[in-house]
Order: sequence, then C-alpha cells, then structure tokens
Amino acid sequence: MKHGKGTFCPSVPLKMAIFKKSLRYWNVFPSGGNYFEVRSGFEAYKVDIENQSCTCRSWELCGYPCLHACATFYSFHISPESKVSFYFKKSMFVEAYKDNILPLNGSNMWEVTSYTKPLPPKDRKMPGRPSVKRKRHVSEKNDKYATSRVITCKNCFEIGHNIRSCKNPKQVLPPQETKRKGRPRTVDESERRSRKSRSSRGAKGGGIGRARGSLGNNVQEETQQMLVQEMQQTKETMEQVLETQADVDAEMVHETQSIKDLRESGYTEDEIARCVAAEHTEDDEEEGIDETQPQVTIKKRRPSERIAKLGKKIDGLGSASENPLAIE
Repeated sequence: MKHGKGTFCPSVPLKMAIFKKSLRYWNVFPSGGNYFEVRSGFEAYKVDIENQSCTCRSWELCGYPCLHACATFYSFHISPESKVSFYFKKSMFVEAYKDNILPLNGSNMWEVTSYTKPLPPKDRKMPGRPSVKRKRHVSEKNDKYATSRVITCKNCFEIGHNIRSCKNPKQVLPPQETKRKGRPRTVDESERRSRKSRSSRGAKGGGIGRARGSLGNNVQEETQQMLVQEMQQTKETMEQVLETQADVDAEMVHETQSIKDLRESGYTEDEIARCVAAEHTEDDEEEGIDETQPQVTIKKRRPSERIAKLGKKIDGLGSASENPLAIE
C-alpha cells in the first residue's frame, strides 16, 4: 500500500472509471447556486456540491462522489477525486494499521464463571406429518436418483460391464426354448391329441366329415355362380343406360338445331312450340306409351329415326295440308 501509485486506495479509482463509462447517458442542468439537476430520460436527481449530497444518497453513504455527482464535476472540468473523503487516502490506511493486532486465546481458555450457562431453545412441534426417513450425511449416497438397471455384456453374458470394456473370451449363448404365442392351453396335451385323431378318422372314413365337406363346396359354387350372374345383369343394365343416354343426347342436339333453323326462317315462338308439341305427340302415339301407367322398361329409339321425322317436319312447314302452322 505504501509503494502504490496514487493518493487513494485502489478501489476508488476503479469506481471512478466505471462511472466515467456511463456519463454520456446523463445531462446536467444548473439550477442556481450549488444545485444541479442530473437527468437521463425519466430519471432525475438533485446534486448539492457544497454539502456533498445527492438524492440517490450514495455519496453520503459511501464517502466518494456517485455517478450523478461525477457527471456534474466532469461538466465543469473538475476531477471527482478531489471530493473523495480523506478516509480513503493511503495515509489514513497506514495510520489505521501501523500498530500490531494482539492475538487472542480460544474458548477453551476462557474463565469459568458462576453464571447459568445459556440453554438451547425449546423444541417446537412443526405443522404437518413428521418425516420418518433418517437425515443422511453429505458423504452418504443419495438414493433419490438410484436406478435398478443391470448392465449385461453381450460378449461373455456377465453382469457389471458392457461389450466395449469386456476382456473375456466370447461365449456362445445356449439355445432357448421358443415361447408359444397366445395364452396357455387349459386342455391336457393327451386329450387334445385324442380329439385330433378322432376328427381325422371321421374325415378319412367317408362318413359325416366327408358329407359336410361336399355340402360346403356345393354352397360355395352356387354362391359364386349367383355373384357372376348378378355382375352380368348389372353390366347389361349399365350398357342399356349408356346407350339410351347417347340417344337422348343426339335427339336433344337435333331438336335444338331444328328450333334454331325455324327461328332463322321467321317463325314465331308460339308456332315453333306448337310444332314441337305435335311432333312429340305423334312419336308417343307411334310407340304406344300410356301416361297413366308407370314406365318400367327402358325406352330405346334409334337417333336416325328421330332426326328423320323432325327433318320431315321442318321440310314440310311450307305446305298447309301437312302442317297447319305454314305461313301463307
């Protein structure tokens, strides 16, 4: 301490260096006389240089200027170390420790007195259920994280190490009995074999076992035939529906084109509707459709016949004898 540099103890310059790094965030505003306001955002403190005080109370408690006082001193180009308390000087430290500190005896050398010895406090019953486990010492093994895992070596099949650290010769594991799947049988093995032999005898003798087998085969064949027939019927029905749909589409296209040609020829909408209705009535009479009875069968018509009939209607619109809608 005597041969160190500086006037103060080493801790004070270190504190001043730390404060100096944060001075750029603080602004100093004079308030008249020896009072200053040091502000950083919403934080503000009042510094009194003459009385060496700050509202943060760090200057009064520690004995050296706080961060806000250092900001005030640096704004006026004054060294803060000039305001540090003299208790932090080297001369004061040397004065405090210049004399030797005398040694002391231990408690075994104390004088025995006639006063009552101090007793420990009374035991107080704590709330809750008391613990039954013994309090273990720090050196004892804690069973909190103990596991029951057992390591088995795959090389020599011994317990306590693994194959990486094994130094024993390789051992061959004896074959183990394969466990049968499923739950264990309740019937005795001899009784099960007798049942199996009786069933095989009945099947070989041509009695009930053979009759049951032939009956099952016949039922299976009949079922397969029925399924094949149903599939064929379904296929035929689908073909009929597709063919009918194609005919209907062709009729609709031809009828739409015919109506378009009639409109271009100059016929009115009423005349065109009457012509189409008459043509539909004639087609129904030719096919013999009864509107009162529900139609069950699928109606199949050739699109060529439908187109030819509607074409004759369009071609014959000019004659009054064939069509009453002809224009005079």
